[in-house]
Amino acid sequence: MLRHLRTFLSRVTATLSDTEEGTIWLQRMTYQGGWERKLSNFDPDDFYRERPTPDDNILPGPGRYRAIRRKNGRLGETLWEYETADAESHYARQRRKARQQERLSQMSVEELHDELSGQTDELDLLSRDVIRDQFEARGGYEALNSNQG
Repeated sequence: MLRHLRTFLSRVTATLSDTEEGTIWLQRMTYQGGWERKLSNFDPDDFYRERPTPDDNILPGPGRYRAIRRKNGRLGETLWEYETADAESHYARQRRKARQQERLSQMSVEELHDELSGQTDELDLLSRDVIRDQFEARGGYEALNSNQG
């Protein structure tokens, strides 16, 4: 419910803040192929209108970007698109991390223990805290000992 309210308020604010020319948003492609807003609501006169170069420091990390003009709450036009040199490796890492998160949700207590104790390294992109939380949510050492006994 709260998420829907935020989305609604965001749309209303974007529509009300649009100038006659619209607003400019900087978006980054997600590893799944969609677009996420990274920076928004630039006045068209203040925004970097030209496609960035590798020396520019306006992009907040690796990936594929686009600057779009929104008018009346809708996509008006794409001003430019840009891909950082390490974009493909960034997206490959993101896809791999998503697969590891899926695998984490399917692991047994024994497999989680093996990850935590360093016997396996299947979930190398996930933090030990995330793995430990999953281990404890599944009963932790109590469940592990009852399965072995």
